[in-house]
Parts: sequence; structure tokens; C-alpha cells
Amino acid sequence: MPAASSNSRAQTSAAKTTRPRRSARAFLRQIADELPSHLPPKWRGYDAELWSRHYKIWFTDPKVHFEVQFLRNGNLEIGLHLEAGASVNERIGDALEKKRAGIEKALGPEAKFGSHGRGWVSIAERWSGGSMRAEEAATEAASRLGQYVAAIAPLLPAAMRAEG
Repeated sequence: MPAASSNSRAQTSAAKTTRPRRSARAFLRQIADELPSHLPPKWRGYDAELWSRHYKIWFTDPKVHFEVQFLRNGNLEIGLHLEAGASVNERIGDALEKKRAGIEKALGPEAKFGSHGRGWVSIAERWSGGSMRAEEAATEAASRLGQYVAAIAPLLPAAMRAEG
């Protein structure tokens, strides 16, 4: 009888390497589909944008949005992005900074306050490793984005009206 075990292992290995990798867009589409179930009913009325590497939602101003995005290094970032003008971002960021203890209590130490680029401000976290595009990871990312919305969205109207 021929030795089939080494051949079947080779076939299994070949099948694993030729199986198509799930696209970032498919991963983000799953997040878009699942997100409403992770949000309080009050926060389910939002606008959204889905591109190849990011999914954004906002309530009033698209430059003040919650986002899941694949970064160039393959990591996944989840959180709030303030991408209006630098002075507006600073004003909103300062108002949210005053609520930092509550935000950190709700989101944990993974949520980092930061700034980058063109005067942009964020409260976000980065994920790396594992199967970043797996269905389970998309469900976790949708849940986590929902936690960011639930913790921060109620603070945004006052933060956006804050005096600079």
C-alpha cells in the first residue's frame, strides 16, 4: 500500500497556502453589518463610510468620527478620530481630556489619547497579531467600536460646543 500520509499532508498544506485571504473590505463590511447590535438604540442613527481599508461612522460632522482602519503596517486601529481643523480638534480634544477618567474607566487602558498628522487628535487603540481579518476578530472589533461610541458619543455635543 502506498504511503499516503505524507502526500495528504502536502495536499493539505498546499490547500492552506492557496486559500484566498479574506479582504480588508469583507472584514470591514462585517463590522458595518454587526455594529448596530453593539450600540444602544439611541446611537444607531449615524452616517457611515466604508472604503477598502477603513470604516467610519459619525453623528453630525464627518470630520469627528469613530473609525476602524487597517494601518499600513497591518495593525488595526479602533477609536475616535478628530480630523477637523487643528484649533477645532484641540478644543474638542481638551474638552474630552477633562473627561479622561470616565473615558478610561469605560474603555480601559488600551484607549490612548494622542495626536498625529495635521493637528488631528484621537482616542484609539491598536490591535496586532493573530488572524486580524477573521470573522471572530470582526465581531470583536464591532463590539469594541460600539464601546467607544457608547463611552464617547454622549460627550461629543458638549465637547463640540466647548469654548476654545
